[in-house]
Amino acid sequence: MSMEKVLEIAQSWVGYLEKASNKDLDSKTSNVGSSNWTIFGQWYGLNPAEWCDMFVSYCADKGGEAAAVGKFAYCPSHVNFFKSRGQWFNRGDRTPQAGDIIFFGDADHVGLVESVSGGYVNTIEGNTRSGNTLVANGGGVYRKSYPLTSSYIMGYGRPNYSSVSEKKTGWQKDEIGWWWRDEDGSYPRNVWRKIDGYWYFFDESGYILQNTSWTFGNTLYVADAEGHVTSVEKEDNSVKEIHYNLLKELPDMYRAPIDNLIAAGFLNGREGAGDDLVLDMNEDSVRCLVIMSRAFEKAGIL
Repeated sequence: MSMEKVLEIAQSWVGYLEKASNKDLDSKTSNVGSSNWTIFGQWYGLNPAEWCDMFVSYCADKGGEAAAVGKFAYCPSHVNFFKSRGQWFNRGDRTPQAGDIIFFGDADHVGLVESVSGGYVNTIEGNTRSGNTLVANGGGVYRKSYPLTSSYIMGYGRPNYSSVSEKKTGWQKDEIGWWWRDEDGSYPRNVWRKIDGYWYFFDESGYILQNTSWTFGNTLYVADAEGHVTSVEKEDNSVKEIHYNLLKELPDMYRAPIDNLIAAGFLNGREGAGDDLVLDMNEDSVRCLVIMSRAFEKAGIL
């Protein structure tokens, strides 16, 4: 069916209250109690039990989108379902949209996103109470609203609804920036992608980099206003370290002080003898030995 149908079913249950016993489960207000007996638990096969995720799964199933949303009674497993499909994003990573599955706290409560407006995300949740604070195991189906930045919100799953995948594969834009939706509903993150002949880099949240540059290794990457990335190999202006392997490789200005240290037995090298004595030293080390040799001369040691 469609995401719209899933939300329509959720909307039809707003005002539902859980029951005191296994009676009148399909009535919104009959046999009201606090024992977690619900029509949603009956459908799932787990009654009585905490039912926020069973409510979400029920609405998806009746809306013909069970494959996209999944069937769960345990929120952490539902979170992993979306993460394994690349359909998860944390609070603040991107803007939620109608039909997203919103998770709260430490994956201990869940609901459906009905709409987003004015910096708020508006939800329909099962097993909660009215008001705009987080209430898990509250006993009813209610509409609620939270700031997009609310610390109550853990993150979102974005199902691959049949109606959305047909219409919205490709470039997408929201309040944060541009991102790309694949046919399976997932989106590239922290990866390069070549699209229509241009290279783009998608950050950890799935948005392309724009109007910026960065260096990796010896390459400068530049992303223009449209996110098209070009690369330029940088000139290597680093000062290369001078290294001397054998005694005979030393320049004249170092040779006499080093010879004095060798003659006095202060420097033996690694192996070899004469000009083929193996020093295996960089220039800084040799300079230190030269300074030491001159100090020994002044002290009368050499």
